[in-house]
Amino acid sequence: MIGTSTPPTIARFGLLLGPLAYLVMVGYVIATRVAYPFELEWMEGGSLQHLFRLQAGLPIYAAPSLEFTAYQYPPFYYYLALLVAKLPGVGWFLPLRLASLAASLGCVTLIVLIIRKHTASLYWGLVGGGLFVATFRAGGAWFDVARVDMVFVFLLLAAHGVLVFFHTREIWSGVLLALAFYSKQTALLVAVPLVAGVAWRRGPRAGIRIASSFLLIAGGTFALEEWRSGGWYGYYVFGLPGQHGLVKPFLEELAYRSARLLEPLPVAVVLGLAHAVLRPRQAWKDDTAVTGVFLLGLVGLSIVARLSYGCYDNVSIPAFAALSIVFGLGGHWFERRFATTVARVGILAACAAQFVLLNFDVRAQIPTPADRAAGQAMVEKLRSVPGDVLIPSHNYLARAAGKAVFAHEVALMEVQGGFSDRVFVPNADLEASLRREVANGRFGAVIMDSKHPMWQPVYEAYQSEPLVYLHERDFMPVTGLPTRPRTLWTPP
Repeated sequence: MIGTSTPPTIARFGLLLGPLAYLVMVGYVIATRVAYPFELEWMEGGSLQHLFRLQAGLPIYAAPSLEFTAYQYPPFYYYLALLVAKLPGVGWFLPLRLASLAASLGCVTLIVLIIRKHTASLYWGLVGGGLFVATFRAGGAWFDVARVDMVFVFLLLAAHGVLVFFHTREIWSGVLLALAFYSKQTALLVAVPLVAGVAWRRGPRAGIRIASSFLLIAGGTFALEEWRSGGWYGYYVFGLPGQHGLVKPFLEELAYRSARLLEPLPVAVVLGLAHAVLRPRQAWKDDTAVTGVFLLGLVGLSIVARLSYGCYDNVSIPAFAALSIVFGLGGHWFERRFATTVARVGILAACAAQFVLLNFDVRAQIPTPADRAAGQAMVEKLRSVPGDVLIPSHNYLARAAGKAVFAHEVALMEVQGGFSDRVFVPNADLEASLRREVANGRFGAVIMDSKHPMWQPVYEAYQSEPLVYLHERDFMPVTGLPTRPRTLWTPP
């Protein structure tokens, strides 16, 4: 242990209380809510519908329809959840959440090991890994949510971890990068600088090994999905995201949103910048330089995502992973560099302050008994409705009530430009299908969170009444968009 004087030793033990406290807090939140039978976040229901499609042997990527329209992500996360769903006693949201949770644990482990590899310090590895745990709420409370992000970040970290732990395993790093791309197409924003960094520090042959394995697997999986879907895969994975665009005015938003992204981790940012500036140039060798390029790629990925329409706090997770590694590397370097007791205690105290700044309300992340009761009451209400129920923002509730399930509203909005700077453009086929189903009286009820122009045929043919809850926050998701069923539309 560095330093034998009492104050630095006490400060070191005190700093470890931060990771320990957040491990307990986050662990309690996840253990309490992971099996919650309703949505933790409003797009989880759409993820669940993708899993149900796979379990039924149905395709994910096909022409958009009122019955099912895919999210704009590649399918690897759903395939993982499908494997988990084969375990006995696991059903509904749990396979998706367990896949995310396992990936989150993998992220923490890799951060610890990467820092330890670079510093030979398990202590600073644990501090850096603990900081990532502490970003739980700042990153959207996403570790156990049924969304792709945690699997995506884990695969990116694993791709870099192979380079750190095994000097000549660039091929496997490329494979993991390709699987990250097969989970979320924005992996390209990290793959390109990482491949360039490997070629720069390890030579052209190493760059060719990682690039060729990445292109082979990524290209192969894309071709396979494109063939299986009859050409629809590319439409969802590249066509729809390409419509998003970036917010404007670009330069003003770039500065503002970058600052908002880094705001929760000011100590980690300062440590990283100071470390990069003050560290001797000759110390940036081989894997250290590759790590620097990789971490910049993760931060850049989050900044680009922050500039997109419709983003939420979860887009910060890659940057938080990078800054957690920076936190461990920088803290270790400065602690060793400082010779005086006061300076060492000061750097440890600053690191401890970073944990204090990330404090969050544990209770706000956990669904309440009233939420569960409101969800059960909603299912019973749907079950009592004759005929099918269209509930596009929470389509899984229809399945819970034994009704037919229709496409999630977010997927339908994507098809019609709902998450871009374009004016809403109705899809003629979707609109005709909806008008036909309404005219045929298929829906005994339609339940909406808010009004959207795509549902105009419903508004024209049905009458509305508000849904009443006992409390203002009942049945709101604990993260993501704060929305819930608000209006019941029924035939006159």
